[in-house]
Amino acid sequence: MQWEIQARSRCCANCQREFLDGDTYRCVLTYRDDEPFRRDFCQGCWDSHAESMLPQDEPLISWWRSSVKIPPPKPKEEVIKRSLAEELLRKYLHSPDPKHVNFCYVLAIMLERRRLLSQKHTIQEDPSGKTLLIYEHAKTGETLIILDPHLSLSEIGKVQAQVKDILDAEQRSQESQEAEGDVEQAEETERTTPEEAQS
Repeated sequence: MQWEIQARSRCCANCQREFLDGDTYRCVLTYRDDEPFRRDFCQGCWDSHAESMLPQDEPLISWWRSSVKIPPPKPKEEVIKRSLAEELLRKYLHSPDPKHVNFCYVLAIMLERRRLLSQKHTIQEDPSGKTLLIYEHAKTGETLIILDPHLSLSEIGKVQAQVKDILDAEQRSQESQEAEGDVEQAEETERTTPEEAQS
């Protein structure tokens, strides 16, 4: 059971003021029609109307405090690795395959270490006993709910090795495609006549 929830709102759900970099806000996560539903409130509205921010007619999943952050640019290689890890996480996020559930758990930990995801809350579901980890995307503000498969340390190590192999293969493939594109562009440039270049 894993969900990808809408990104952080551009403005407060109560006063409609747009969020700016560095603003503190409160996120409220509830169930609506059996699906997680998110609302974001500015700190001012929360301080003034906190009780009304928590809806009484929708089961509450969690709420937390966060802030709007615009991350600084990263070196290209680091950006590629983070991008590939995020792509894999989104690819496997809705898969019921236990192997993919393990992948998502390890990828979420990797992205948390790289400060792309931030864990906000842990939910223990009774009587199923499932543990859900609530993460927030540092750049977009999206909420992602990841199932904790309760892996042992040795199991985590094996999954990490599998994920690393996939990431390395994906990166080599991407770099190869970029190199082929550069060669094709160079060849096309060489074939261009002076008249074509001026037109």
